[in-house]
Amino acid sequence: MDDRAAAAVPVSGQPILPRRSRTTGERHCSAVPAPCLQLPAPGTYQQEWRHRVSRVIAVCNQKGGVGKTTVAVGLAEVYALHEGKKVLLIDADPQRNATSALAVTDPEFTLNDVIYGDPDNNFRVPAGAAADAITEAGEAWQIGKAAPHVIAAERHLAARERDQMLAREFRLRSALSGVSELYDIVIIDAPPSLGMLTVNALTAADWSILVTEPRASSFEGIGEIAKTMVEVSEAFNENLQVAGIVLNRLRRGLRDQENWALKIRNTYGDAVVEPSLPAREAFALAHAEARPLMSYGRSANTSLEPMKLVARRIWEGSNS
Repeated sequence: MDDRAAAAVPVSGQPILPRRSRTTGERHCSAVPAPCLQLPAPGTYQQEWRHRVSRVIAVCNQKGGVGKTTVAVGLAEVYALHEGKKVLLIDADPQRNATSALAVTDPEFTLNDVIYGDPDNNFRVPAGAAADAITEAGEAWQIGKAAPHVIAAERHLAARERDQMLAREFRLRSALSGVSELYDIVIIDAPPSLGMLTVNALTAADWSILVTEPRASSFEGIGEIAKTMVEVSEAFNENLQVAGIVLNRLRRGLRDQENWALKIRNTYGDAVVEPSLPAREAFALAHAEARPLMSYGRSANTSLEPMKLVARRIWEGSNS
C-alpha cells in the first residue's frame, strides 16, 4: 500500500488537507500513484465473505423511502462504534442523508470532487483520489471504540449522473484503489435510482446489500435492482455478489406487511438476512439529531439489537 494513501486517513478528528487547490468551476482531488451476478437460491447463501481482508459493500435499492440510508448508517455504527472495526462510509446519494446523519458539515472535498476527474488529465480519476475527501464523522460520533470515516455527498453530485466521459462507470473504483484496503469495511450508500451513481457504486463494490420493505412496490423493486446488478456484473464487475436482502421497517401485527414479508422470504430464501429490522422512531430521531443510536443509552437497545444481529449475519456471510 502506498504510504501517501495511508497518510491521507484523518486522525484525531481532523479532516485531511487537500493536496490540490480548487480549480475554476469544479474542484477535484489529487492522485495517489497506483500501480455473473445471481441472487442466491435458498440454501446457497454466500460463504466466502468471511475470508476477505477488506470488504466493499454497496447498500442499494432503486426505490426511495425504504430506509436504505438507515441501514447503511446503522451498519457503520455497529461495525465502528460497537466492534471497533475501521469503517469508511461513502455517501453516493445527492440527497446527502448519510452525510447529515454522520454530522459532517462543510467538508473541503466531497464525492463529487473525487469522481469529477482531473481537468489537467483529460478528466480522468486518478487511482487513490478518494483519500483526499476522507474526513471523520462529527463530534457526536466520537464515542465508542472507533468513529467511522466519511466521504460526504453534496447536491452537485447529481450532475455526475449525466457524465459522458470515457470509462465513467469505473470512476469510484479507481478512486478507491489503494484506499479501501486501509479499512475493514467500506460501505457505499447508493442513491435510490438505477443511474450512473448506482452503477459506480456496484462497479466499485465486492458485495451488495438490497434494502426493501414488506410491500408490493418494494418487492417488485428487488427484481429491478437485481437485473441492474446482473448487467453491471456482466459489463463491469464480474466479482460482484449479493451479501443479502435486508427487510426493513417491518410493523408486526399488520397483516399486509406480514404477508409481503413472507412472500419475500419464500421467494429469496437464505438471501434474506434475519432478523428483519422493525419500524422504530429512534432511527428517525437519531438521523435528525445527527447522533448514533448508542448515544441514547438503554432506550435505544430495542432498535440497536436487531441492527447488530443483521450486521453480524452480513459480516459472517451466513444466515444460519
